[in-house]
Amino acid sequence: MENYLGFVMVVLIGFGIYMFCKKSKEQKKRKAITYAQFLNEEGFIVSETQEIGNRTLYVDDVHKRWTVVKGFALVQDPIIYTYSDLIEFEVFEDGESMAKGRDGGLLFGGHLTVVGGSRQKKVKKICTNLQVRIIVNDSENPEIVIPLINKEVRTDTFYYKKKFEIAEKLATVLTDIKNDDYNEEKSNENV
Repeated sequence: MENYLGFVMVVLIGFGIYMFCKKSKEQKKRKAITYAQFLNEEGFIVSETQEIGNRTLYVDDVHKRWTVVKGFALVQDPIIYTYSDLIEFEVFEDGESMAKGRDGGLLFGGHLTVVGGSRQKKVKKICTNLQVRIIVNDSENPEIVIPLINKEVRTDTFYYKKKFEIAEKLATVLTDIKNDDYNEEKSNENV
């Protein structure tokens, strides 16, 4: 009986080592694949990308889907949202709302550029926080926060202007997604 028990333990340990090695190989293979490659394999047709610091927004206009991923190599499966999952988004600078997108429109405040001009409030010389918050229809992860600035930065520097430009471009892409979904909802109501 002891020999049988010893044999079973050796088999179980061997099986455990085999499974560990197999999992390690799968993880190494998975890390070698990029998010773009993974999305392509999932049938996601990348029609637009927006680099946002260490994150990337991928948009699939054909299937009306989008995702925001962190980093370059695939570490975990990204959450892929439909256009209708985008509830609203907001650009914040030092806690103040600079732009808000919801229900087919983009409301500007602060000093985000508007086509043909700009709205200016009191000019600030320092920014300590710039971020984009995206609210989605996902009970497990209802908010995506994309930090662009997390330190004290003078607003007249190239760094600040570049980060602010990224926030504006992201707001434009998210507005396009929201408008596409809003217009589709309106056309469905008229049918």
